[in-house]
Amino acid sequence: LKMFERANPRIEPDVILNDESQDVSGVWWSVLEQQKAHAQLILVGDAAQEVYGFLGASNSMQRANIDTRTTLTTSFRFGPQVADVANRILAATPHELRLIGAGPASTVGPVAEPDAILCRTNAAAVEAALDAQKAGKRPALVGGAKDVLAFARAARDLQEKGSTFHPDLACFDSWGEAVDYSANDPSGGDIALMVKLVNRYGVQVIENALSRSPSEENADVVCGTAHAVKGREWHSVQLGPDFTLSEESDVSEFRLLYVAATRAKAELDVSSVGWLQKQLQKPAQPELVAAGAAPSPRVCPSCGRSDVYREHTGLIGAHQCSGARA
Repeated sequence: LKMFERANPRIEPDVILNDESQDVSGVWWSVLEQQKAHAQLILVGDAAQEVYGFLGASNSMQRANIDTRTTLTTSFRFGPQVADVANRILAATPHELRLIGAGPASTVGPVAEPDAILCRTNAAAVEAALDAQKAGKRPALVGGAKDVLAFARAARDLQEKGSTFHPDLACFDSWGEAVDYSANDPSGGDIALMVKLVNRYGVQVIENALSRSPSEENADVVCGTAHAVKGREWHSVQLGPDFTLSEESDVSEFRLLYVAATRAKAELDVSSVGWLQKQLQKPAQPELVAAGAAPSPRVCPSCGRSDVYREHTGLIGAHQCSGARA
C-alpha cells in the first residue's frame, strides 16, 4: 500500500466515496488527497465509531477541509429502545450525534439465548465461547483465535521450559512470574485477562476449543470483540462483562461500547455492564427521548422559538432573540 501511495496513483472515477472515514490510516489518507484535484471526495463515517486509534488510524473527517456536511441520524436496524441505550452512551462522549431508532420495536433486558456475545477483549470473547461450549452449545469465535492460541502456547512454554519468544511473556522466567506480574504490578492489567483464562481452563482446553470451533453458519452463538464485529448485526446481542467503564473512562471505551450495543436488531442484554445499568436507571434526558422516538424541533433556550435551530447543527442564521419565552 505504501508503494502504491508513493507512486502518485490516479483513481479515475469522478466521485470517490470512502467508507469508515473515522478510522483512516495516514497512508490511505495520502492516497485520497492525491485524488482531490480531479475527483469529488465524499467521506462517509461515524466519528462515534472511531476505535482504531491504537493502530495509528485517525478521523479523516476532522482533517479534511469539508465543504458540506450531512448527518444521517435514523437507523432502521433497531427500534427506539436500543436507540435509547446508544444515546445514553453517546451522552457520555463529546459527540453530539443522537440516533433515531426507526426499526421494529426492540427490547433491552436479559436474553437467555443470544445470537451473539460481544466483548471488549479477545480473552473475554474466548471465555464466553468456552463457557458456551461447556454448556453444550456450539460457539463460533470471530477474530482473535490466532492471538489467543499464541498466548496459550507461550504460557505452556513458560510452564514447561521457563522461556518463550512471545512478546507479552518473553521477559518472564516462569509462569509464576507472569501470574504475579498480572496480579500485582500496575502494568499487569495488559495480560491479566489472558493469564486468568489460561489458569482457569488450561492450555489444552483452549487449544481444543479453538481448533474445533464451527463456522458461524453452524454455530449456536457467535462470540467476538466489538472490534471484530464492527459493521455487523444480529437479532439478539448480549454484552460481555469486560466493559468496565466509569465516568472517568477514556472516550475510546465508550465508543467501543457504542459499537457493540448497536449491533442488536431486536434484543439487547446489557445486564453485565454495570455502568450502563446505572445509566438506564436514571430518567431519560429529553433529547434522548426525542432521539429514541421521533425528531422534535430544538428551541431557543431564551425565547422558546422552534424555527431557529436545525437538528444537530445549531443556530440558523443571526437569530435576534427577544428573551421572552412563548
